[in-house]
Amino acid sequence: MAEELEIKLTVSEADQQKVQAWLSNDATAEYVGEKSLINRYFDTPGAELNRQKAALRVRQAGDKYIQTLKTRGEFVNGAHRRQEGEWPLPGPDLSLGLLADTPLADRVNLAELTVAFETNFRRQIWMIRRDDAEVEVALDSGAVAGGGRTEPLNEVEFELKSGNPAILMSLARELAEKVPVFLNLVSKAEQGYYLAG
Repeated sequence: MAEELEIKLTVSEADQQKVQAWLSNDATAEYVGEKSLINRYFDTPGAELNRQKAALRVRQAGDKYIQTLKTRGEFVNGAHRRQEGEWPLPGPDLSLGLLADTPLADRVNLAELTVAFETNFRRQIWMIRRDDAEVEVALDSGAVAGGGRTEPLNEVEFELKSGNPAILMSLARELAEKVPVFLNLVSKAEQGYYLAG
C-alpha cells in the first residue's frame, strides 16, 4: 500500500468559483480536466471496517472502476497521512479476493460486506508545480448520501505527489487568504458513516 498525504479544506458552494479563479490566476497551476465520480463505500452491518479505522470503496469514473482501501491514518502538521491500496476492477462489483492479502482479511468477515453509503461528486483537477514539488488540487462538488439522508459536499483537496510536504500548508494558506475556507479533519467516509448512523 502507498502513503497518501493531503490537506482538505471545506468551501461553500457559492465560493467554488473563487477557488477556480485563484487557480486560474496561478501561473504554476495547470488545469487537467474534470470527471464525475460515483463512490460506493462498503462495510459490514456491524460497521467492522469503521471500527478498524479503514474505508473500502468502489469508485466509478466514466467506464473505469477502482477498488480502494484506506486506513484512517494520522494528522501531521495539518496534513492527513494514511495508507492506501488501489486495484482496477472490470465492473462495479466489489472484489473480495483483492482483500485476501490485506490485514483486514483476518479482522473482518469479508462475506458480510455490503454498501453502507455513497459519496458522489464532480471533481475538477489542477496540477501545481513549484519549489520542486508537485501537488494535485481537486475541487469537489456533490453530495454524501446514507441512512436515507443527503448532505452537500464541497471540498478542496491538496494532495502531495512529490516534493516537500510543506508546500501543502503553504498552498492552503494562500487559498485561505483569498477564499473563506476551513480545515476539514473529517474524511468523506467519516461523513458517510455519520449520515448512515
